[in-house]
Amino acid sequence: MSWYSFQQLSLAKSSLNNRKIKMDELSTDLILAWERVEADIAEDRVFFTHPYEQKLLKIDDQSLTNWLKTIDKKFTDNMYSPKAMVICEVPKLGSTLRPGGILALEDHLFFTFLVSKLFPRIHQHLHTPQQLFDYSYQLEDDPSQPRWLKSYFKSYRGYLDDSLKKLDNPEVKFVVFTDITAYYENIEHAVLFSDLNRFNGDEKTIANLRACLRMWSHVYISGRGVPQGFSASDILAKLYLNPVDLALHSYGIQHLRWVDDFRIFCSSESEARLAIVKLTQLLRKRGLNLQSGKTEILNKEDAANKIKGVDPIIKNVKEDYISQIMDQIGIDGISYLPLAEELLTESTEDTPLEVIIQAYENYFGKVPTDHRDFNKTLFRFLLKRLGKQKHDHAAMQCIKYASIYPSETETIFTYLKDIEMLIDHRIQDLLARFLRSQKAIYDYQIYQIFRFLNNLELNEQNTMHIDIIQIARQITFDNNRPGYLRTVTRQFLSQYGNELDVDRIHEQYAHITTPLEQFEIIMGVRRMEKARRNAFFSTVEKQSFLHTYAVKFIKENRN
Repeated sequence: MSWYSFQQLSLAKSSLNNRKIKMDELSTDLILAWERVEADIAEDRVFFTHPYEQKLLKIDDQSLTNWLKTIDKKFTDNMYSPKAMVICEVPKLGSTLRPGGILALEDHLFFTFLVSKLFPRIHQHLHTPQQLFDYSYQLEDDPSQPRWLKSYFKSYRGYLDDSLKKLDNPEVKFVVFTDITAYYENIEHAVLFSDLNRFNGDEKTIANLRACLRMWSHVYISGRGVPQGFSASDILAKLYLNPVDLALHSYGIQHLRWVDDFRIFCSSESEARLAIVKLTQLLRKRGLNLQSGKTEILNKEDAANKIKGVDPIIKNVKEDYISQIMDQIGIDGISYLPLAEELLTESTEDTPLEVIIQAYENYFGKVPTDHRDFNKTLFRFLLKRLGKQKHDHAAMQCIKYASIYPSETETIFTYLKDIEMLIDHRIQDLLARFLRSQKAIYDYQIYQIFRFLNNLELNEQNTMHIDIIQIARQITFDNNRPGYLRTVTRQFLSQYGNELDVDRIHEQYAHITTPLEQFEIIMGVRRMEKARRNAFFSTVEKQSFLHTYAVKFIKENRN
């Protein structure tokens, strides 16, 4: 999720299907990279999305072409230098953090441009092996097309289905489940570029890519790490583990992999332990280590249940549900059997609401305080189904889950949005209490919450909780909080704050030098007294194209 500057704001998320970029004025490599960057943003691959970008989609095609021409010249003349990367600490289950990368859009484009130029050779090297072991980020058949990765959901479905097929082999008795500790952060540049150099790729491209990763690696460990949240990184990460896949295969070890998650299929427990030893040794040569806490050897039955995920759990709840009905109304098993079979054999996705509610009560009616007892896959499935049914069964408990499991914030607030409960003052009161508590320690979680609140459409009957407004006020004017967070709270305050808040936002303009934040100030003072606002606009609207565009947008959208 990229941290946009002037051009970044005005150009992000534009759809090439609706635009007419003058192709003859730009290099093919640049056009291809731009299309791939747009896909990253449109598919929500990035960690940060600027709140005003939807309002800037009307930028004209010629302006887009002109901007890309200036970028194209920088790239092709080797005159581009990458800027620093910002890290947002994204909570994971178990109180750990994932370092989400926030790149300037130009850097995102340059990164994608460089990897795109290397991609044909990478594609040639990886295309066949990926169908044998590696199911993550499956490459499209034609490397010259804008979409370089196949559907995530189809690829993951194939990973699940083929894992179960492996279990059909009577010789398979045990399965090893394991993954790599902090994979993306620990990719060694020396090893990665040794792999790339073997393809005889363009030396200038590789040198530029090395400079980018060197600039961004200081947020990890010097000489290590690729930014998380970008398809270009996924391509490099895929390449990095390919030698491990091939080596395991040469040892006769059966395995499948999804990113850094390995499943190894073995005939005995001793064979499984030996496979772990071999995998550990192979990874160590690449500067990587297995997570001991997530490494386990399961028998075939337990492995099948783990792979199937929520299906066995939902089936058990269905069976309990049927038994309860039979007991309550006195139907004997034989006469009820046809209906029971229909319920038990229907798709998990078509599970009746009553069963979903029962499953939620069974597993989440009491909030588990130990993350090892928390099944995030089941939790996400049930909330998604409740949201689809517009049922508020879990609504009042969700904020408590958000405070204990911040990694589930996106799932929880999507559910509350789907059932239209974010405007409910009972929910807002719980949310305000949480935001004021000592549990609200993750800036990225707070960013996620205000992003949802900013997208609410309140009317005269619905108001915003005064304590949430005060929290936004404190964050907005606290320069010690990260910029990506203050961006969304500033937008929130410009909507729900008072006249003094708008004046304070206006006063910030004199102390800001970046076009991005200046743009935010212009957008944030729309509610200022008309004469003062127009006087302010007259002094700033000619400072840059972005300033002109922001003033024009506000004047054309008075509401």
